[in-house]
Formats: sequence, C-alpha cells, structure tokens
Amino acid sequence: MRKILVSGLVLCLCIISYGWMNSACQNNDLLKYKSEKKAFPEVELPDNVLLTKTSPEALGIQANDFNKVDQIALNAIKAGAFPGCQILVAVDGKIIYQKNFGTTMFGNNDSIRNDFVYDIASVTKIAGSTLALMRLQTLNLFSLDKQLKDYLPELVGTGKFSNLLIRDMMAHQAGLVAWIPFYQKTLKNGKLAPELYKTAKANGYENEVAKDVWLNSAYTDTIYQRLLASSLTPGNHYEYSDLGYYFMKKIIEKQSNKSMDVFLQEEIYTKLGLNHIGYKPLTWYTLDKIVPTENDKTFRVQQIHGYVHDPGAAMLGGVGGHAGLFANAHDLATIMQLFLNKGKAGSQQLLDEKVVEEFTRVQFKGNRRGAGFDKPTPSKKGQTCELVSAESFGHSGFTGTFAWADPVYKINYVFLSNRVCPSAENWKIRDMNVRTNIQQVIYEAVMKRTNK
Repeated sequence: MRKILVSGLVLCLCIISYGWMNSACQNNDLLKYKSEKKAFPEVELPDNVLLTKTSPEALGIQANDFNKVDQIALNAIKAGAFPGCQILVAVDGKIIYQKNFGTTMFGNNDSIRNDFVYDIASVTKIAGSTLALMRLQTLNLFSLDKQLKDYLPELVGTGKFSNLLIRDMMAHQAGLVAWIPFYQKTLKNGKLAPELYKTAKANGYENEVAKDVWLNSAYTDTIYQRLLASSLTPGNHYEYSDLGYYFMKKIIEKQSNKSMDVFLQEEIYTKLGLNHIGYKPLTWYTLDKIVPTENDKTFRVQQIHGYVHDPGAAMLGGVGGHAGLFANAHDLATIMQLFLNKGKAGSQQLLDEKVVEEFTRVQFKGNRRGAGFDKPTPSKKGQTCELVSAESFGHSGFTGTFAWADPVYKINYVFLSNRVCPSAENWKIRDMNVRTNIQQVIYEAVMKRTNK
C-alpha cells in the first residue's frame, strides 16, 4: 500500500511539474526557446467550402512555371528580406500552389508550416473591418453613404468630423492625417508612464499591450479625443490613413452590439469553419505557432510575439479596425475567395452580391481605392504587377503581407511574411519587389492557360 501511495504521489508531482513547465515554456518569448527546438512536421489543412486542393495541371497550368516563385522566396530570405514566409495561390477556387519557406526568426530552426499564423497588419482593413461592414450592410445595418454623425453622434457631436462621409473615409479621401503615434504621449523619459501602465492585469488596467504590459482602459477615450483634435485637410484628395478605421471599429461595435472580434468570429469566420484567423491570438492559439514580429526598442521594449505589432491597435487591447488580425495563408485566402465568390460560401450568402461589387469597385475618379480595398494604379505599377486586371482588388500590410484577388483571371494570391523581424527598418522586401515579382510569375503561368 505504501508503495502504491508513493508511486501515486510521484506521478502527481510529475504531472504538476510537466503542466507548470509546459505553461512556462508557452509563455516564454521566442528568444528564450531552447536551441534543440527543430523543424515542425507539416500539417495538411482540410479543404473547405470555398477552397479545395488540386494540381496545376488539372487546370491546364504547368507546375514547373512556379519554380520561379520558390527561387524568389529563397533569394529574399538569403538576402535578409524576411526570416520566412507563406505563399498560397488558388485559381478557380482551387489551391494549386501552397508552400512555406524559411523560419520564424533569423538564426533559429523553427521552420514555417501551414498552421503558423502571421500578424497581417493592414490587411486587417479588408479581412476585418471592411468585411464586418459588408456583413452589416448585407443585414441593412450600415451604408457607405451615411456620415459619421449618423452612427456616432455621441462621439463626434457637431464638430468638424461629424459631417465626414463614410465612403470618403473608406476610400482615404476624407482629409484625415496619415497616422498618430499615440504611444509617444504615454512615455516618460523614454519609458512607460507608471500611472498609465501596470505589469499585470488589474481593475481599470485591462488593455493588454504586450507581455506584462497592461494599459489603463480609460486611455481609449484619450485616443479618440486626440483623433477628434487632429487636423482635417479640406478638399477630396487621396491620402492613405489608418485613422478612419478607428471610427469604423466604433461603428461596427455599435451597430452589431458586439465587440468587433466577436462579431467577425460569429458572423463570418465560424460560419466558414476557419480556425487560423482572429484577433488576440494568444487567447485561441499556442505561442509556438504564432510568428513573432519586431524587437520593439522604443515602446514596449521587448520582442513582440503573440501581440499585435501596430502600437495603436495594441493600445486598444489588440483589436483595431486598421490592424490586429493574425492569420495563416489558407484562412486569409478563404476570405479573399469569399470576395471572389461575391459573398457566397456553399449554401450561405454571407455578403450580398451587390455589396461586394460596391465595395470592390473604384469609388471616385482620380482615386484608385475601393471602399476599404486597394486597387491597381492606372499604370499598374507599384503595389501590383502589370498583368492584374482593373477589376482586381486586395491590400498590403506593413509587416510584409499581401492579399490580392482577381475576378477576371480568378486568381487568389496570398503572401505572408514578418519582414519587420527583428527591425521595422528592414525594407528589403520592398526594394527587392518580392511580392510583386511573385505575382508576376503567377500571372504569367495562369495566362498561358487563358491564352490558349
């Protein structure tokens, strides 16, 4: 009996010890991971109602034509443009190319695989807030032709922001400044102001900005006060701005009576069976499957891992209209395919067809933007290759991400990387034209088929 009791006690201690060590390991940042952590086995993600897998040859496309994509990605990693990436290409709703390259950080052995998720930065604008607004418009709870005062009178009052048109804001021609570095006024002598931040969650300090960094929840009001005190440029001229999406978040939450992350999860992501997209990834995923971003030396003073890179979205607790989503290439491509299918997913019409057409078209003459979506420049030079159709749409992200859909050629292209790791000053991905060059190869391969 004594032997049994001792054995049981040892077993319990082992289980408790294992649970503690496992939890501690997940909460360590990536830089503290042990060196023996090697490549993960690849995971095959199942087909869904919008995306299935097939061979390029099944669609009349030569698989060898995609060898150039491999080479561009490998050369970029070798040149230090980013540690690793995910690339997915679908045509006609069929995935014909899906590969991962490199590692989560320079100098480690954590190979990227299909189920890893990236901070998609401003691609959140279309896969998050714009998608939510399209769903609300489908439910007759939103219109692009309203003004801010129609939705948020308690916030904007009768001030200069009250008459801003939602359509202007979504097309980046409402006169808003490009961005505001909100975090700077929360620092004292280069460090987090102790009256605003705590190292653990506490009453009134519930906005989790990073590991062991909690911001006073009331500071959200200060952010919006600063927004409303910012300048407006008269005249309808195009200037890309994050600020309109702070207001879109408010509208989504008021019209849906839910937080934006919950509304998207319940109304879109869950209905599509998606498990690799969402805000605040540490609430639904393990740290070792979340790709890190910047070693932030000016604001949070830590390696950002599992938390949104964008400071403004972080100060809102990780849920922003302009940034905050994490996703893998598969789930993001599913969202892009929903747009290509004009809102239909199997038997579900999640977005009204006319709503999709309205949001993805150019909104104003002399401004290439859709409502939330980016569009090709008239010269088709810049953020896309020259072969895309004028009807195509998508968005890029500061962290090194890109998602683009083309209804003419039925091409769905997603590129995810963490080019800001370890520094946001690394612009080799742009200077090497990596995302655009890959897109060029994709179009050349597909157009061989379409030209037959």
